[in-house]
Amino acid sequence: PDDERLPLSGVLSLAQMSDGRLFAGATEGLFAFDGHGGTVTFDRHAPDRAESIGRGYVAALLPWQRDTLWVGVGGGGQVEAFRHDPAATESLSGDYVTTLAPGPDGEIWVGTRSDGLNLCRVDPFSCRRIPGIDNAAPADHHVTALRRGREGELLVAYDGGGVRRISAVDGADASRTQR
Repeated sequence: PDDERLPLSGVLSLAQMSDGRLFAGATEGLFAFDGHGGTVTFDRHAPDRAESIGRGYVAALLPWQRDTLWVGVGGGGQVEAFRHDPAATESLSGDYVTTLAPGPDGEIWVGTRSDGLNLCRVDPFSCRRIPGIDNAAPADHHVTALRRGREGELLVAYDGGGVRRISAVDGADASRTQR
């Protein structure tokens, strides 16, 4: 029956952990499938629960060291809620996280919807904002996808066109945009 189906109408991201658990980030929240017995759990933002995920769509998932899952949402960070703080230059550049990728030396690349690209250190959490092409072209603000290249560089796709290669070592522009 339809009322027994999971509300997975808007799946935006998938991630599988080393123990077989599968996570689906959706417009409704975060679904976890145990990978063995068919048990499914669901979490969504609940302002009265400090341990709930951030508000908004679950747009990005990144399995991490020691079986940790980073969750990027359209409203701020993960369970520990790493967020944009206008007064802190080392915070995320924006709260709508669109994509995540492993970075160099245990860091994480974080792409945002309207505020560009960040390279973040995990412990203690701090981010370095990576300048856009030509230092602020509007199309560089909405990062849609991140992938590691064959030589370890980061490939960054932008809404509005273009793919940029960024050095995995220092975040410097390694090529011009190809539109």
